[in-house]
Amino acid sequence: MAVCIDLKNVSMICRWSTLTYAKQEAPSFSGTVDQHHNAVYNIVVKVNEEGVLRMDYITELSVIAKEHGGIIETKVAAQRGVSKAMLHKLCKADRIHRIARGQYILPDDLEDELLSISKRSKQIIFSHETALFLHGISDRTPFEHTLTAPSGYAPSATIKAECKVYYIKPELFELGKAERPTPAGNLVPCYDLERTICDCVRSRNRLGTETFLAALKAYAADPKKDLNRLNDYATRMRVASVLRRYLEVLL
Repeated sequence: MAVCIDLKNVSMICRWSTLTYAKQEAPSFSGTVDQHHNAVYNIVVKVNEEGVLRMDYITELSVIAKEHGGIIETKVAAQRGVSKAMLHKLCKADRIHRIARGQYILPDDLEDELLSISKRSKQIIFSHETALFLHGISDRTPFEHTLTAPSGYAPSATIKAECKVYYIKPELFELGKAERPTPAGNLVPCYDLERTICDCVRSRNRLGTETFLAALKAYAADPKKDLNRLNDYATRMRVASVLRRYLEVLL
């Protein structure tokens, strides 16, 4: 990462003492280049009275937070020139707050818990009760978030501590994978409604009768339901006969 300065404008730069986006308001700055991602980013800088160039970390982190649902990840910050050591220093100074390993938020921001969880692994998809909540089938925020991982994969200890984890054969893991917005408006991986209903049938004993039947009734009444897709998923997940018995009563 490097900051390029147009030296012919250096006298103007030294007199520029306000925080600003360099690329937008100071043409003499060309920004920072992330060679690994072949991208050019705006960099926020401050020039003190001696003309010494330094980065305004909080303003840059604010930009990162705005672009990533309020969450500042260590790896993203590093790509933008903010080191782990600086994040630790800012956290100790209470300028940012640590919410999970490698994740921070600004003091005035609210944590999007679902987004935070989803960013910790590419091998998890929200399912069951949490998927019902995200689809609007249930209006109650789950006491414990639920997700599915492929069998043989070991989620981190923090994910296991915060979530109920279901496992399924790897070949069925991405069946019905989609995205749904969290209450904060950020998209997270979540199974579509038909896959969620099949999961509820498959795990009906763990879900409880009340949750299971409420999900089936809500799905049966949903005008957007796709029974062909539901049947396809149920057949592949080997719950078609059980599902059919329940739906015959409801439809």
